[in-house]
Amino acid sequence: MKKSADVSRGSMLLVLTLWGVSAGVCLRAQSSQSSQLTANAELGQPNFTSSTCDNPALSPSQQLCHPVGVAVNSANGLLFVADGDNNRGLIWPSAAGFTNGQPASVVLGQPDFNIGRKCTGGTTASTICDPNAATFDANGNLWVADTDGDRIIRFSPPFTNGKPADMVIGQRDLTTSICGDDARTLCSPRDLAFDGSGNLWVVDSDNNRVLVFRAPLRNSEAATLVIGQPDLTSKHCNRGSSVPGPDTLCGPKGLAIDPSSGNLWVAEDDNSRVLEYNDPLHSGSTDIKANLVYGEPDFSTVACNVDATGVCHPDRVTLGRFGQLIISDSDNNRLLVVNKPLSNTTANAVIGQPNFTSNTPTTTASGLAGPKGIKVDSSGNLYSTDEDNNRLLRYNKAE
Repeated sequence: MKKSADVSRGSMLLVLTLWGVSAGVCLRAQSSQSSQLTANAELGQPNFTSSTCDNPALSPSQQLCHPVGVAVNSANGLLFVADGDNNRGLIWPSAAGFTNGQPASVVLGQPDFNIGRKCTGGTTASTICDPNAATFDANGNLWVADTDGDRIIRFSPPFTNGKPADMVIGQRDLTTSICGDDARTLCSPRDLAFDGSGNLWVVDSDNNRVLVFRAPLRNSEAATLVIGQPDLTSKHCNRGSSVPGPDTLCGPKGLAIDPSSGNLWVAEDDNSRVLEYNDPLHSGSTDIKANLVYGEPDFSTVACNVDATGVCHPDRVTLGRFGQLIISDSDNNRLLVVNKPLSNTTANAVIGQPNFTSNTPTTTASGLAGPKGIKVDSSGNLYSTDEDNNRLLRYNKAE
């Protein structure tokens, strides 16, 4: 692999550090290896060098196994983690204040914190099967992507152990689970977000599309907009073609929406790219096309790359407080940061690796192994689920 210019010019490795200023994430090269961004706290493990699924050194309320999604309530600081292989969601009272290995205070999707239950009891308002993501709405309601339940479910506060959901999107009721491909059904939804108008955007992964459900939301309502397919009944990867394009999707996993501009970013696993759409809700088009691609040189190329312009099976995207794009580049075991203006498709910073040409999975406070969900809170703290290390990491004041 070709080394970057900065590395090849000297024997001393230059690493990138982030710090916050009003213009966004800035970068500086430093000669000390300790300048690599390190996590300040973790959940799911007793220390930064352990990675066991459901680590027996911890109690069931402390354990995690392949966590994927993370959400923070901006109003009260509640932290939610989608504990995928344990088929549950866990809540901590303070995202910014949790301590290493702290036990969760509430469990959803299970009656209690005991581990080991599988998705064999049928679909109910109180069950979750392989949750992948979550978000809070403006009223403090928690919305969870119940991936193997093929639905989005809403939990209203106050949250208590085993509390049932009270609304469903993607199924006709809270006891049905059907993988469908029309305007009212979902198949393996993996991420979700609200825009500034309260519309719900859903990554309907196995249908290779993104759907929009307009506010005010109602049980089992129909989507009104589709991205990645020509209509609301089509589902094929890249629309059945062997080559992707600006209007196709294949295995989308994550999305982010700019509430001010309405721009949308979608992380696409199978095509190893991130797509940007300029305000698709108001485009006026019945066949929406992406305006920009990250991770590939053009819209028709599919390749894994390890450098400042490449990605390999990206999983999630989010926006920082100052508009920078953060990509969970999962198979490269890193997070990438792209500064504004986002017309630049070259990353400005890397987290989880010492440089842009490394992708080794590691279990340390500065390393990552298969990162998935990412979130930046209102104080600039960065959160990442580190799936293969079975933990959640918090980077204090990362921006």
